[in-house]
Amino acid sequence: MRSRLLTIVNEVEAELCRSDRASPYFALLRPNYVDDLMRIERLHHGGAILEIGGYPFYFSMCLRKSGFDLTTVDLAPQRAQELIRDYSLRVVTCDIEREALPFNDHSVATIILCATFEHLRVDPLFALEEMRRVLLPGGLLYLTTPNLYRLGNIASFALGRGLAFDPIREYGKLRSVGHMGHVREYTASEIRRFLERARFATVEVAMRTTPSRRGKLVDAVQRFLPGIRSELVVTAHTAPNALPRAYNRPSTQGAPF
Repeated sequence: MRSRLLTIVNEVEAELCRSDRASPYFALLRPNYVDDLMRIERLHHGGAILEIGGYPFYFSMCLRKSGFDLTTVDLAPQRAQELIRDYSLRVVTCDIEREALPFNDHSVATIILCATFEHLRVDPLFALEEMRRVLLPGGLLYLTTPNLYRLGNIASFALGRGLAFDPIREYGKLRSVGHMGHVREYTASEIRRFLERARFATVEVAMRTTPSRRGKLVDAVQRFLPGIRSELVVTAHTAPNALPRAYNRPSTQGAPF
């Protein structure tokens, strides 16, 4: 399975290069793309997949090429209109912190929220509640987000520089790329509390890291101290029986998948 998924990621990268869309961001996240695809293939058992926070849509391309029944939700998909058109991506516009997801209750088998939760700055709990609403009973939320206790943050904090993500640069992304950078990074226990508060029935949190650009010593430290690995990988399921909504905001019902 890994070799097939690695081939898919390589094909997407090659297509981006051929269309003059090559990006260092893709190269940086390549190991995560492969790992995420492997985990999602093991966890997803058929049905519609909703990816939330697609821009720049590189992982959307990998998911689509993997054969999933994929719809992507994004705050401002017009930022990548040509790529969406060229690769026939199905993308829906929605501000997930202010607007109800435009899908029917219990219509989605799996939701993918990769490298997005840390960017939310208005009402992340509302966004999670909406995700739970549209998931099928027993449906899966697959979430990845940086670990607040990652080694880079610890080192930066110890050196008196604050956390590793610079707030001025991160807020500046509102102007430069059209969405907020990292508002907040979370601990494993905080992510677990968010999902439990949003009334997901089961929550599991793992930690992963990719080979460090700073050398094998850093890799060894993270291997033996999993609590300071760079990223949280979270799986959460809705209850087998449908749950009522926890918010009273009006919900915009859309067409089912």
